Amino acid sequence: MRIFRSRVGLKIFQVALCLALTGGGLLAAGSRVIGKPNFSGRINTEFIYHQLSEGLPTLQQPLPETESTTDLQLSLSGYTGACQYELQVTGYFHELLFETNQATVSSFFGPVLWEFGKKDWAWGKGLAFIPNYPLTQEAVYWGFENRIILSPFSLVAGVVRKNSQAGAGWLRAGKMFETSDWETIVSYVWRDERCYWQGGTEFSWDFLNGLCLHGGVNIEFPERTGKYLLGGVYTGGIFTYIMEYYYAKNHYLFAGLSREPGLFSRWQWGIKELFSLGDGGMITILNLKYLKDRTVTPEIIITTYGGGKGSETQKNPVEWECVMRLEVKF
Repeated sequence: MRIFRSRVGLKIFQVALCLALTGGGLLAAGSRVIGKPNFSGRINTEFIYHQLSEGLPTLQQPLPETESTTDLQLSLSGYTGACQYELQVTGYFHELLFETNQATVSSFFGPVLWEFGKKDWAWGKGLAFIPNYPLTQEAVYWGFENRIILSPFSLVAGVVRKNSQAGAGWLRAGKMFETSDWETIVSYVWRDERCYWQGGTEFSWDFLNGLCLHGGVNIEFPERTGKYLLGGVYTGGIFTYIMEYYYAKNHYLFAGLSREPGLFSRWQWGIKELFSLGDGGMITILNLKYLKDRTVTPEIIITTYGGGKGSETQKNPVEWECVMRLEVKF
């Protein structure tokens, strides 16, 4: 139909779809047929100020120095029979855009746990979600995954697709020990008219004294390019420390220091540093939250970009930015 070929028609369709899903969720939440589902929501408002770089090319379109966004997220989850379902709908008011960013159904069949739907399928720990994850971080795909658990062994097979130009399939085999987990992964990826295989292994090791190590290695074929990650997290009585080394066409070092609520009443704060060892680039992130009752959460995030003029961070048109965020849950 022609209405779906225009931007106005597409927005009307998206709004109608969101209202239909929301109305259906409310009706389902009040129904006892599917077993008392859980219905929740979140309103998130952000004000962002960017300090732009003075060295922007004259032909480059400068970013706006200030931005403000508000989004509404509605979630519906529950059980019906042996199946678990979850639906999330997000509406962005500043663009009048409504999107279903997660809709999944999962169930057990003997030792097999299967899941189908639309979600972020990321697994693993650390910077870039361990090098073996074949998709883009925080990207949402339609897909299907089967997990067979025969303790201490597990076997996972999955395939996802965003469109004809992007998708992946993977096979993961792992073994769980008392204090460590090991896994081997083989993936087939197609992206931007390019298809390739990749494989590798990853691990995590808990020393049961607050220290946990994790790492991974990945090789792509036929180019045989590699990615590597090695890091650790130490959770002490007051602070949580993290340190990671990551290589993917460049060398990166990540360090973090954070504190959960407790030391300063209900305040939660964190400091993160990302260093690009190859070109001297540096990104610093400071964040501060106030968790009163976990219903209304104010937060401020300050990010600065530094390093030499030839570094990756200095190619960013933003020198630093400040994000003031208010999240309300219901």
